[in-house]
Amino acid sequence: MNNTEKIVELKNALAWLLDECITSTTEFPCVDSEHDAVANAAHVLDRVGMGNEYTIVPHKDWVIVSSTEVDEETGQHLYWSNGDGWVDFQDADHFTELEKDLLNLPISGQWADLAVIA
Repeated sequence: MNNTEKIVELKNALAWLLDECITSTTEFPCVDSEHDAVANAAHVLDRVGMGNEYTIVPHKDWVIVSSTEVDEETGQHLYWSNGDGWVDFQDADHFTELEKDLLNLPISGQWADLAVIA
């Protein structure tokens, strides 16, 4: 993709983001906070293959795993969801390195690097 094509893709992606975040009446995560809007914009750039060239994308490479809570049926450790508490891996929230450094862990929680557990 040449630079002109990248600019067109960027304009289209940002127009979509603005439409979804500002003018849409449907609920969209980026209306929750400025941080979410920035993260969503970064993911839009990633989607069009421009994240590495134009922004440092805050990849969500961390999950919180419980050292004590396990699924009663499978015996697998449970992971943290801010909305639901301890859940299966597929429903877990993912966190950035910055969030990892700033957030307090829930009781029995410990950080797990997705690159290691995947």
